[in-house]
Amino acid sequence: MKPSLGRALKWSALGLGTLIVTLAVVLAGVALWLVRSVPASEGESVAAGLGAPVRIMRDSHGIPHVVSADGRDAFVALGRLHAEDRLFQMELFRRFGRGELAAVAGSAAVPADTYARTLGIARMAEADYAAASPALKAVLEAYAEGVNSWIAGRDRPLPPEFTLLMTEPAPWRPSDSLVLGKLLGMMLTGNWQGEALRSRLAARLDGETLEFLTPPTGGGPAIDGAGTLAPFAALPALRRALDFAFEVPGADQIGAGASNAWAVAGERTATGKPILANDPHLGLMAPGLWYLVHLAAPDLAVVGATIPGIPMPLLGHNGHVAWGLTTTNGDAADLFIETVDPADPTRYLTPDGPRPFELREERIEVRFGEPVTVTIRSTRHGPVVSDLAAGSLPRAEGTVVALAHAALQPGDKTPEALLGFVAAKDADDFLAAARQFHSPQQNLTYADTKGTIGMVSAGRLPVRKSGDGRMPADGASGAGDWTGFVPFEALPQVRRPGSGVVLNANNAVTGPDYPVLVGKDYDVPYRAERLAALLAAKPAGYTLDDAAAGQADTLSPFSVEFIAPLIALHGPAEGRPGEALAILAAWDRRMSADSPAPLIAMAWARDLNRRLFAGRLGEDYGGWAGLRPVQLRAVLNGQGQWCDDPATPAAEDCRTQARAALDGALAQLAAQQGETPADWRWGKAHVADMRHPILRFLPVLSGWTAIRPPVGGGEDTLLRGAMRFGARDNPFANVHAAGFRAVYDLADLSRSRFIISTGQSGNPYSPHWDDLSGIWAADGYVEIPTAPEKWQGPGYREYRLLPSR
Repeated sequence: MKPSLGRALKWSALGLGTLIVTLAVVLAGVALWLVRSVPASEGESVAAGLGAPVRIMRDSHGIPHVVSADGRDAFVALGRLHAEDRLFQMELFRRFGRGELAAVAGSAAVPADTYARTLGIARMAEADYAAASPALKAVLEAYAEGVNSWIAGRDRPLPPEFTLLMTEPAPWRPSDSLVLGKLLGMMLTGNWQGEALRSRLAARLDGETLEFLTPPTGGGPAIDGAGTLAPFAALPALRRALDFAFEVPGADQIGAGASNAWAVAGERTATGKPILANDPHLGLMAPGLWYLVHLAAPDLAVVGATIPGIPMPLLGHNGHVAWGLTTTNGDAADLFIETVDPADPTRYLTPDGPRPFELREERIEVRFGEPVTVTIRSTRHGPVVSDLAAGSLPRAEGTVVALAHAALQPGDKTPEALLGFVAAKDADDFLAAARQFHSPQQNLTYADTKGTIGMVSAGRLPVRKSGDGRMPADGASGAGDWTGFVPFEALPQVRRPGSGVVLNANNAVTGPDYPVLVGKDYDVPYRAERLAALLAAKPAGYTLDDAAAGQADTLSPFSVEFIAPLIALHGPAEGRPGEALAILAAWDRRMSADSPAPLIAMAWARDLNRRLFAGRLGEDYGGWAGLRPVQLRAVLNGQGQWCDDPATPAAEDCRTQARAALDGALAQLAAQQGETPADWRWGKAHVADMRHPILRFLPVLSGWTAIRPPVGGGEDTLLRGAMRFGARDNPFANVHAAGFRAVYDLADLSRSRFIISTGQSGNPYSPHWDDLSGIWAADGYVEIPTAPEKWQGPGYREYRLLPSR
């Protein structure tokens, strides 16, 4: 029989079809197998380390209520729950903090491992564990037992990431939890990266230009509602830590920090007891950073937000006290320029003569490769970080740069403070515990059921011989050396203020005459001033609904200040510019997701800033870019020379630049959302961009695991959604926001409300992977009732952990 083309195609199609079916069956089998990695929410199992049975009641969102015979068993159960729901996240953070990523990720992670080893995060954590109190050690050990009971005793596959990476988690060590805490301390004290940026700019800009672009400025309310504060922060936060995992650390996160917290005294509330609100802002990711839980035992009661890997709740209430955190932006880290001894490169100069570098070797295991041995140098100030990032830390020939950082100092008692917060019976107990809160420096907002409200900027704040910490110091002279830390009593704090309000939105917590230098780099006071105005408008009868409305407030103070002047500067226009200007003129200045005006306003501001400043900043513009109201205000109020582009022969004025910026912005928006400005929507561009740190790089899994709801808010609103104005792609995506929000009613703490940005689970197959994201995006909350009778309703499931025999 002669071969037939039709017959050949038929058999080829049959063969291809068979292959496709087989492949589909295999993939379906793998998918079904991975579905089994989702832990059971009902039933019972044995957990090593328990002294008595533990009852776990999960609600319809997977939020657990843990009821145990004592606090130790509660922490065993919490370790197990964290491992069940977020084991890969815990493993990733632990490996980053210990400098052990390359062992699973290969040579691409060697720079990140070198970074962590150079800082010595794990070494410091081990030292702190050795010096920990018996009570803290007991909690850390119980938690580790719970994690390991899940790893060793599981009856189902590991989470999908382990399967994809073909690796397994190592047993959890008690000190691993301290590694994660130190990692947070490092990432929430990032002013040293601001120093690095200023030093780069100082190398090619004159002093006047440098001060204009990176000024210490002030304005707005202090923590008691009556004082001064200053703008922008140098705060990389935890999302930057994940970026570091695959690159040499950079210094491009100036202006990235934000959080809100306030407390209103009982004389101003409807219930006669305080109300407290808190929404800490960090980089968005999937799964989110936070995990909600309720722990109940005769010697323990707490409801709030934990970070998987750390047993102590960071935020919440314990039935007597509620507390929240905002980053102080205190200057708790410095760069020192060390001069290498010209006669001996193994030594560096000090005020007391040359001293040898401290050297140690670290061996980094590399998957699919040979181990890498790195030699790490340290000086009397700290690790030599210029060995890591020579391109981002300019230095003269014969010098190196060392980092002094509060989080790397010995004797960090912050975990002890967190245990004290959980046990506090009133504000006095809380403040006593706050004395041990060392790093990162945070504004602790608190309120108790007795009626006390207050705030304290707790944490180690260095005392310098001289200087303000805004630029690297000369290590050889010792002029900028640290001589100790500011005593707790001298740290900014207020208790029972006469105004009946404490508030902070990363604004300065001191006035200009305060005797202690806290810092110079704060956030623009827009959020603080807006919050103060909202609180002033409700001097009595304040409610939980008012607090929730404050967290959801989208009024843009930047737009209130600048849009009308920019419209006037531009002048009348026809066509698409005319349509856009009309939309802006009628706008209520709220950053609503369903409005075109916020998109036009932000695109115009972004393009204008690029035209005014990118040429002067060069490659550093991307890290500096943002709304920059301080600079724009100066330009519009007389410093019009910034409107002239030095790269062109023409002499541009500000009207020319404003018109060109609007034209450029509108052209880009038309390409993205169509020709008609009225049809554009802020929410289409301003999506909350929550992506998996590993799966985001895989084409199919990236889309499957991404959580990207459209949201309102912006850089300057209380409902904050920070963007990457300097990014080429998706510059308006919300990448940094309140991943946790809570409002507390001290008259009845069971009425308190909570929300996180994703879901409780870190497993994409789980129904709790993203089931809270819609509520979060709609500015909603859930309640976590503490009364057992409230756990009997629909959606609650019971799981029992039994002690091993």
